[in-house]
Amino acid sequence: LGSGAGLLTLPLVAAAPSEASAQLPFLGDPKGERPSGLGPRADGRYLNLCDSENCVSTSEDVYSKRYLPPWAYNPEGEKKKSPATAKAELLAVVKEQPGAKIIKETDTYIYAEFERELGLVDDVEFLFNPNGETVEYRSAARKKKKSDHRGRIRAIRLALAPKGWKSVGYR
Repeated sequence: LGSGAGLLTLPLVAAAPSEASAQLPFLGDPKGERPSGLGPRADGRYLNLCDSENCVSTSEDVYSKRYLPPWAYNPEGEKKKSPATAKAELLAVVKEQPGAKIIKETDTYIYAEFERELGLVDDVEFLFNPNGETVEYRSAARKKKKSDHRGRIRAIRLALAPKGWKSVGYR
Protein backbone atom coordinates (compact mmCIF):
# COMPACT_ATOMS: atom_id res chain seq x y z
CA LEU A 1 0.00 0.00 0.00
CA GLY A 2 1.45 3.30 -1.09
CA SER A 3 1.01 6.64 0.52
CA GLY A 4 -1.84 7.45 -1.85
CA ALA A 5 -3.77 4.21 -1.18
CA GLY A 6 -6.85 4.55 0.98
CA LEU A 7 -8.57 1.94 3.01
CA LEU A 8 -12.23 1.27 2.60
CA THR A 9 -13.98 1.52 5.95
CA LEU A 10 -17.44 0.26 6.57
CA PRO A 11 -19.53 1.31 9.55
CA LEU A 12 -20.45 -1.48 11.97
CA VAL A 13 -24.11 -1.51 12.80
CA ALA A 14 -25.75 -3.81 15.32
CA ALA A 15 -28.93 -5.34 13.96
CA ALA A 16 -31.42 -7.98 14.98
CA PRO A 17 -30.54 -11.40 13.48
CA SER A 18 -33.36 -11.45 10.94
CA GLU A 19 -32.60 -7.85 10.01
CA ALA A 20 -28.91 -8.66 9.60
CA SER A 21 -29.60 -11.66 7.39
CA ALA A 22 -31.90 -9.57 5.21
CA GLN A 23 -29.05 -7.08 4.74
CA LEU A 24 -26.49 -9.85 4.19
CA PRO A 25 -28.29 -12.61 2.29
CA PHE A 26 -25.18 -14.83 2.20
CA LEU A 27 -25.60 -15.40 5.97
CA GLY A 28 -28.95 -17.11 5.44
CA ASP A 29 -32.04 -16.95 7.58
CA PRO A 30 -31.14 -17.87 11.18
CA LYS A 31 -34.66 -19.21 11.71
CA GLY A 32 -34.41 -21.75 8.91
CA GLU A 33 -37.37 -23.27 7.17
CA ARG A 34 -40.15 -25.11 8.92
CA PRO A 35 -39.39 -28.81 8.52
CA SER A 36 -41.67 -31.09 6.58
CA GLY A 37 -42.97 -34.18 8.30
CA LEU A 38 -44.26 -32.53 11.45
CA GLY A 39 -47.44 -33.82 13.01
CA PRO A 40 -48.90 -37.11 14.22
CA ARG A 41 -48.06 -40.43 12.53
CA ALA A 42 -49.60 -43.91 12.64
CA ASP A 43 -53.20 -42.80 13.20
CA GLY A 44 -52.21 -40.21 15.78
CA ARG A 45 -50.15 -42.50 17.99
CA TYR A 46 -46.59 -41.25 17.36
CA LEU A 47 -44.49 -38.29 16.30
CA ASN A 48 -41.65 -38.51 13.77
CA LEU A 49 -38.26 -39.82 14.78
CA CYS A 50 -35.42 -37.35 15.17
CA ASP A 51 -33.63 -36.51 11.94
CA SER A 52 -30.51 -35.15 13.64
CA GLU A 53 -28.50 -35.49 16.84
CA ASN A 54 -29.87 -32.10 17.91
CA CYS A 55 -33.27 -33.47 18.93
CA VAL A 56 -35.07 -35.36 21.69
CA SER A 57 -38.25 -37.40 21.30
CA THR A 58 -40.48 -39.93 22.99
CA SER A 59 -40.61 -41.81 19.66
CA GLU A 60 -36.92 -42.73 19.70
CA ASP A 61 -35.62 -46.12 20.79
CA VAL A 62 -35.46 -46.18 24.61
CA TYR A 63 -31.71 -46.89 24.40
CA SER A 64 -31.02 -43.85 22.21
CA LYS A 65 -29.47 -40.76 23.79
CA ARG A 66 -32.24 -38.80 22.04
CA TYR A 67 -35.01 -40.64 23.93
CA LEU A 68 -37.03 -39.06 26.73
CA PRO A 69 -40.04 -40.75 28.35
CA PRO A 70 -43.61 -39.61 27.64
CA TRP A 71 -45.61 -37.79 30.31
CA ALA A 72 -48.64 -38.97 32.25
CA TYR A 73 -51.06 -36.22 33.27
CA ASN A 74 -53.34 -38.04 35.71
CA PRO A 75 -52.06 -38.27 39.28
CA GLU A 76 -52.23 -41.78 40.70
CA GLY A 77 -55.21 -42.39 42.96
CA GLU A 78 -56.99 -39.14 42.04
CA LYS A 79 -59.96 -38.39 39.84
CA LYS A 80 -58.89 -38.53 36.22
CA LYS A 81 -58.76 -35.32 34.23
CA SER A 82 -59.92 -35.28 30.64
CA PRO A 83 -57.44 -34.96 27.77
CA ALA A 84 -59.01 -31.54 27.04
CA THR A 85 -58.24 -30.33 30.57
CA ALA A 86 -54.70 -31.71 30.36
CA LYS A 87 -54.21 -30.03 26.98
CA ALA A 88 -55.33 -26.69 28.40
CA GLU A 89 -52.79 -27.08 31.24
CA LEU A 90 -49.98 -27.90 28.79
CA LEU A 91 -50.92 -25.08 26.43
CA ALA A 92 -50.87 -22.53 29.28
CA VAL A 93 -47.40 -23.67 30.41
CA VAL A 94 -45.97 -23.70 26.87
CA LYS A 95 -47.21 -20.15 26.25
CA GLU A 96 -45.34 -19.01 29.39
CA GLN A 97 -41.99 -20.34 28.12
CA PRO A 98 -39.43 -17.85 26.75
CA GLY A 99 -39.62 -17.50 22.96
CA ALA A 100 -42.67 -19.77 22.57
CA LYS A 101 -45.20 -19.24 19.80
CA ILE A 102 -48.07 -21.67 19.17
CA ILE A 103 -48.24 -22.46 15.45
CA LYS A 104 -50.81 -25.24 15.25
CA GLU A 105 -53.29 -26.74 17.66
CA THR A 106 -55.86 -29.52 17.26
CA ASP A 107 -57.77 -31.60 19.82
CA THR A 108 -54.77 -33.90 20.29
CA TYR A 109 -51.75 -31.98 18.97
CA ILE A 110 -49.78 -28.82 19.74
CA TYR A 111 -46.96 -27.48 17.57
CA ALA A 112 -44.89 -24.57 18.89
CA GLU A 113 -41.82 -22.71 17.71
CA PHE A 114 -39.30 -21.57 20.31
CA GLU A 115 -37.09 -18.68 19.22
CA ARG A 116 -33.77 -18.64 21.03
CA GLU A 117 -30.46 -16.78 20.87
CA LEU A 118 -29.43 -15.29 17.53
CA GLY A 119 -32.94 -15.79 16.19
CA LEU A 120 -32.54 -19.57 15.91
CA VAL A 121 -35.75 -21.59 16.11
CA ASP A 122 -36.58 -24.99 17.58
CA ASP A 123 -39.71 -26.93 16.62
CA VAL A 124 -41.53 -28.58 19.53
CA GLU A 125 -44.51 -30.90 19.17
CA PHE A 126 -46.82 -32.46 21.74
CA LEU A 127 -49.22 -35.30 20.97
CA PHE A 128 -51.94 -36.56 23.28
CA ASN A 129 -51.90 -40.31 22.84
CA PRO A 130 -55.24 -41.94 21.93
CA ASN A 131 -54.92 -44.03 25.12
CA GLY A 132 -56.07 -40.91 26.99
CA GLU A 133 -53.27 -41.14 29.53
CA THR A 134 -49.98 -39.90 28.06
CA VAL A 135 -48.38 -37.13 26.03
CA GLU A 136 -45.65 -37.77 23.47
CA TYR A 137 -43.31 -34.93 22.46
CA ARG A 138 -40.45 -34.04 20.14
CA SER A 139 -38.08 -31.05 20.28
CA ALA A 140 -35.67 -30.41 17.39
CA ALA A 141 -33.45 -27.56 16.26
CA ARG A 142 -33.78 -26.33 12.68
CA LYS A 143 -30.12 -25.38 12.49
CA LYS A 144 -27.12 -27.38 13.63
CA LYS A 145 -26.31 -25.05 16.55
CA LYS A 146 -26.91 -26.97 19.77
CA SER A 147 -30.04 -26.30 21.76
CA ASP A 148 -30.97 -27.29 25.30
CA HIS A 149 -33.94 -29.49 24.37
CA ARG A 150 -33.71 -31.55 27.55
CA GLY A 151 -33.68 -28.39 29.68
CA ARG A 152 -36.73 -26.96 27.91
CA ILE A 153 -38.71 -30.22 28.16
CA ARG A 154 -37.73 -30.55 31.82
CA ALA A 155 -38.82 -26.96 32.58
CA ILE A 156 -42.22 -27.59 31.00
CA ARG A 157 -42.68 -30.87 32.88
CA LEU A 158 -41.67 -29.29 36.20
CA ALA A 159 -44.16 -26.46 35.64
CA LEU A 160 -46.84 -29.13 35.10
CA ALA A 161 -45.80 -31.28 38.10
CA PRO A 162 -48.00 -29.42 40.64
CA LYS A 163 -50.96 -30.42 38.47
CA GLY A 164 -49.99 -34.10 38.74
CA TRP A 165 -47.94 -34.51 35.55
CA LYS A 166 -44.89 -36.81 35.62
CA SER A 167 -42.60 -38.74 33.32
CA VAL A 168 -43.84 -42.25 32.62
CA GLY A 169 -41.81 -44.80 34.55
CA TYR A 170 -40.76 -42.35 37.27
CA ARG A 171 -42.37 -41.86 40.67
